[in-house]
Amino acid sequence: MNIKHIVLDVDGVIIWNNWPFPSEKIMQKLSQIQKSWINISLCTAKPIFSIQKITEQAWLQTLHISDWWSVIINPVNNKILEENIIEQGIVVELVKTLLERWVYTELYTSEDYYIMDWGMCDITVKHNTVLERGPQSIDNLEDFISKNWIIKVMPIVESEWDRKMVEEVFHNFSDTLNLAWWVHPVILPLQFWIITHKGITKWWAMKKILEHYNCDIENVLAVWDSTSDWDFIQYCKYKWAMWNASDELIKKVKNSENWYVWWDVDEDGLLDILKCFWV
Repeated sequence: MNIKHIVLDVDGVIIWNNWPFPSEKIMQKLSQIQKSWINISLCTAKPIFSIQKITEQAWLQTLHISDWWSVIINPVNNKILEENIIEQGIVVELVKTLLERWVYTELYTSEDYYIMDWGMCDITVKHNTVLERGPQSIDNLEDFISKNWIIKVMPIVESEWDRKMVEEVFHNFSDTLNLAWWVHPVILPLQFWIITHKGITKWWAMKKILEHYNCDIENVLAVWDSTSDWDFIQYCKYKWAMWNASDELIKKVKNSENWYVWWDVDEDGLLDILKCFWV
């Protein structure tokens, strides 16, 4: 097996109940692989600073995908390969509409995240525990947006009624923006709506990385846990999933060639997967 690049989801593959960091065994194995000149790219919906400790301690001096696939960056030297910016006028209109409906809303650049200075609440505190960093405050929305490149807008809600309201607001922006839904087990029942530039996918981001490293998809091992991840792994030669993955993803993986499903993330199942490839 000629594997030259490994792509790993973060939550559900190397982190779950062992949050906020992988086990020491996982960190050591990732470092060992990287030093053997097999590139490793992490892929996360979270901002890059949330996985920076992992990339530094595991010596992953490569490109990684963050912010729901909007940013491709090497966090060691802060070199950005791709940064998908939402048009300023659209951000202003969208965020104003959400705030008028009292929807808690965060704005993200490739370096940090922000909320209105009057918006601090229990949601902020809970989300801080996942991101391991508090937000910066904004006192003037339009002035802030005019001076910063926004790559992600994230409304966070606690009820089904609020969730439907965000969907209604987004309807007017669906021609230019993507909308995705996400939860984190540590801070349920919070629900996250992730709004990014139209057309951004895992597959789009990973193609950019493979082009950068001149690596063929035939030489990629991908390990994931969510049904939505099929968007990318269907193209990989080695389609592998964690035992804690969704039933639908496991079914798709098993119906393909070169598949493997192994132990749960909380049992460091990734180690067993990697052993099958003699790494």
